[in-house]
Amino acid sequence: MDDQVKKLLLIFSVYSVADILVFSALNFTLILQSSINVEGGLGTNALAVTFSTAIFFGLVTTPIILRNLGPKAGVIISISMMTIYIAANYYPAYFTMVPAAVMLGLSEATVWPSLVLMNFYFGNKYSKLKNKPEESQHCINLFSGCFFTAHHMNQVFGGITGYFLLAGNEEDAIIGNTTQANVTMLSNDSYAFCGANDCQIETEVDEIITNYTPTNRMKLMIMLSMFVFMSISALVLQACFLPTPKRTATSKSSKDIKSNSGDEKPIDGDVAHTGDDDISVKCIDKTVEEKKTRLGIISIVTFSLTEIAKQFLRPKQALLLPITFYHGLLTTFVFSELPRAYVSCVQGYAAISISSCVFGVGHISACIVGRLSRRTGHTVILLGAAASDIANLMFCLLWQPAIDTSWMIYISYFMFGMTDGIWQLSLNLSHVAYFPKTREEAGSVWVTVLNLGLAVQFAWSTALCQYVKLYAMLGTLVVGVTMFCIAERIHKKELSKTLSANA
Repeated sequence: MDDQVKKLLLIFSVYSVADILVFSALNFTLILQSSINVEGGLGTNALAVTFSTAIFFGLVTTPIILRNLGPKAGVIISISMMTIYIAANYYPAYFTMVPAAVMLGLSEATVWPSLVLMNFYFGNKYSKLKNKPEESQHCINLFSGCFFTAHHMNQVFGGITGYFLLAGNEEDAIIGNTTQANVTMLSNDSYAFCGANDCQIETEVDEIITNYTPTNRMKLMIMLSMFVFMSISALVLQACFLPTPKRTATSKSSKDIKSNSGDEKPIDGDVAHTGDDDISVKCIDKTVEEKKTRLGIISIVTFSLTEIAKQFLRPKQALLLPITFYHGLLTTFVFSELPRAYVSCVQGYAAISISSCVFGVGHISACIVGRLSRRTGHTVILLGAAASDIANLMFCLLWQPAIDTSWMIYISYFMFGMTDGIWQLSLNLSHVAYFPKTREEAGSVWVTVLNLGLAVQFAWSTALCQYVKLYAMLGTLVVGVTMFCIAERIHKKELSKTLSANA
């Protein structure tokens, strides 16, 4: 049994390392988009296409991939699409970036539900190997927390790699708080259109274009080649070592299926098993299976959309929608708006590497949440994260860009890293715990709404000034965290009733 536990932990470690490799490459490439492809809004417009198409893929293709191929296949397909997108940056133009962005949309719609299901597999398998099935939910929380802590170290690894490849010479080396590339941009008037006043007016962008884009393109080519190699390495590791959970389907009467249109009663670790490696993604009626076999892909898509529509109408799911949308806005803000308006605009593109590292370090909170959520519950932690984000967004509104105070942005990055870790882990675990019998559909809804937030933020990136976006995020956060707390309270009451009934 101990050998099996060690083997499981070793596989989990390889799985985490591969994840760090591919997301180090992808995320740093994404962070640079609003800077290196700033002209004509190419970078952010392509990413708006990514997350717009991800909504479609999340509703249609993700359930099909997970139901028929399983989460391992979802991970492998996603990494392949990420590699293509990174390679498209060798020659950035609309005819290369847009098709690659669509492929990345498929990846974004598929990878997160796949990773959640794999974490569920590792946690549940570990509890069984330890002969503690009653602690399966705690083990799932623990493995999820550790995975996402490791996952967000990609920001550190990618930032360090990007720094040495982009700024590792005298031409663009960071000197104090600035770079030689923008050493002439030190007057306060130069920063009048940075920070909350950044409105992406074309004439302003042209004036400080060297702050956004490397003057030596060969360095960018070397960095992209390194990132392509890293993502291919991750693809090989996941294909060779990631286990393939067995998927089962149990019969269910039509009456039972109809009853699922309401909220499911949450039971920790509730999942159907026929063996140690089993993951029952969903119980499906035999008649439905036969109908899907006869009618083919149209029937599968119709069935998936119907189930997802039912999921949207569940009260607890509806309560999670605003905070999930906010998390999408926040993620894009950190990946697109902060690097361009608060870092590149003031210090030059080379400083983006440092801010990426600081953001990754802030994600240590993910592991802390995984360990503390069993004792404190989500509510206290969520309120703390909301308070931190409100303070941080207010800072972004009020900060007057200046080279002497540019170090304060790194504190902002660290705090955003902490809260992003909390939001991501809490939302992942909530969708798993709230809907034990419809995890697949809940995952699709989560990805759809998250990608909607990402798409909206990228779409209005060059259309609105920063201060307008900040006010919109503040309002969404307040509404979202309030409704999230209500959902958590409902969940606790339902869980208490279920436990009392089983006592």
